[in-house]
Amino acid sequence: MITVLETGVLNSVQDAGRFGYRHLGVSTSGVMDPLALRCGNSLLGNAPEAACIEVQTFPFKVRFDKAVSFVVTGGEGTITLGERVIQPWSVATAQAGDALTLDRPSVGARMYVCVCGGIDVPVVLGSRSTQLRGGFGGYLGRPLQVDDQLAGVGGCVPDGFGAVPPLRALARSQGRRKRKNRDFAGSSRNRLFSVHRRSAHSFLVRLLADYSAKQPAGLPSERGGFEADAPC
Repeated sequence: MITVLETGVLNSVQDAGRFGYRHLGVSTSGVMDPLALRCGNSLLGNAPEAACIEVQTFPFKVRFDKAVSFVVTGGEGTITLGERVIQPWSVATAQAGDALTLDRPSVGARMYVCVCGGIDVPVVLGSRSTQLRGGFGGYLGRPLQVDDQLAGVGGCVPDGFGAVPPLRALARSQGRRKRKNRDFAGSSRNRLFSVHRRSAHSFLVRLLADYSAKQPAGLPSERGGFEADAPC
């Protein structure tokens, strides 16, 4: 069981979404960041569509009433489990009575609390997502409130590992691409300079050869050229 201790508006239970009912006027709902959901579920060994808590307003605080492994994905902010700071996008294990607190992220807008096995709420029209406009799905068809109790499938998995947040991975990839382009440009300039240097050398050799051919015969001078014979 997961008990909500502190929450803001519009924090709700969501999954991958409710598809195939648009013709009936039922919107898709689901998480705003599908990649964060899929990555969190993958780290925990959940099904890709397992439900999570989507947190849009902060601070947000819950208490775990039994031991369970979890991952917080999405935006990057301060995450604490009791007195311990938890890394985002990494698997951690809470013990019974531990409180998880999420502060407003400095990067991104939303955070996602994925638990081992997923959040266990009734499936409505093929999804556990909260449909706020229709007032169904999720937890009683509404945003979470203080003292709400969510059932989780529960369980623990090995922890202490995680994934690189997508924004960091993208920044690293762009950095490598820039370095590669810079190295390529540098090597291109070096090749171009080498071509010019060889061309200049050939030109000077031909120029000196032409100059030497036009000079009168004589003895080599100290400067490497030729001195004309003195008149008789």
